[in-house]
Amino acid sequence: MSPTLVVLSIVHAGCGGGLRAATVDAADAGDVARALAAYRDHREQNGSDRGLLAVVAEALLVDAGVAGGPAEGEAAVRALSRVGAGGSQGLSRIAAQGRGVARALALAELGRRGRGCAVAALRGLVDDPHPAVRAVALSVHAPDRDHSILRAALDDISPLIRSAAAQRWGGDDTPPEVRHLLGRMARVDPSASVRIAVLGALSRIGPAAFDTVNRGIEDSNSSVRMAAVGALLRIDFERGWLALQRIFAVPSSAAGVEAARRRLTNRGVLGGMGVGDAEAYLVRALAQQGAAIRAQAAVALTSIHFGEAVGRALEAMVEREPDPAARLSLALALIRFDNTHDTALEVLMRLSLENSGMFGLQAAVALAGSGDAAALRRVRQDRRADDALIRAVAFAALARTLGRADDALEGLDDMVWRVRLRTAGAIMARAAQED
Repeated sequence: MSPTLVVLSIVHAGCGGGLRAATVDAADAGDVARALAAYRDHREQNGSDRGLLAVVAEALLVDAGVAGGPAEGEAAVRALSRVGAGGSQGLSRIAAQGRGVARALALAELGRRGRGCAVAALRGLVDDPHPAVRAVALSVHAPDRDHSILRAALDDISPLIRSAAAQRWGGDDTPPEVRHLLGRMARVDPSASVRIAVLGALSRIGPAAFDTVNRGIEDSNSSVRMAAVGALLRIDFERGWLALQRIFAVPSSAAGVEAARRRLTNRGVLGGMGVGDAEAYLVRALAQQGAAIRAQAAVALTSIHFGEAVGRALEAMVEREPDPAARLSLALALIRFDNTHDTALEVLMRLSLENSGMFGLQAAVALAGSGDAAALRRVRQDRRADDALIRAVAFAALARTLGRADDALEGLDDMVWRVRLRTAGAIMARAAQED
């Protein structure tokens, strides 16, 4: 159990010490069912104890990381990695007792936290028979020290290995042979994930790779095209922005929306050149027939600031937007501003009442965070949904976003492991946030 969680678990020590000790003992022994039962007994007698519940959540994640299947173990490690220092003890236990990709990921995270022994152990896994494990092991290899290993990995049959190796290359000192190979891979590698990783490496090489990266804008895969947009702008924002103008001459696309988003995220550079064009492009994207493009443009708007004229245009659009994903994102973008707040609030209320799926739930979470009692009831109701993803989002929102961890308690023994792990990660994250 991590030091942070130890402190949290004893903050309210008192007459419930026996039940608290029983909960901690069960969690330390890895008996999650017994720890949950002991926590419920403790809560019944002494009330909620967020620190103690976080101890139980940590035990559940460790158990999944040690004894679960590959996907379950990976999810458990990622959940522990997201809670900062509070997850270090759990990660250490998985690194010591786990196996396969879960152990490798735990070692990698501990290495990022300065554990030299974890790095050494992970380097030793570079010859593991499983590609997923070898891919993680490559993350602690460096071109100046491990040139032959990383060069050979670029030719590996596994896209996981090629992608991991590409992520280690880049920089002015990249050998000409490797630069040439990366340029070829960016064009012809059959895996989109590898081409995306290669574009990242080329962006780190710098201006010499600009033309190669620029050709990625024409890739057949939408995700690769979006990655090429980011890579171009990282190499040289001004030159990249000028090169991307050809995107805006055609109907709205995912790459165009990404380019506009990145331009508006960096409004102050280049003296504001192109800001108006980017805003206009996103507004046009919201008028396209394709729901996916409209939703992407709406999501982009939730993370950027825009002018009053754009706000008025969006306010008119949100009222008639038929796609619930786009309507939700538009409402979340508009609710940030005083002059469009009321309209956005009405849209969210209608969504939470009329949409029984994920978008209605997300609208209810946003409203519940502002104290809407009806919305909170909706979130609680979705703990019983047939759809496991909806249950997972509801439990996680109650635990982390809304700070109602005990309302999420049932998620820790849900029949679906993804629900259990997402709930546990949210409980730990909230406890760490409040510490």
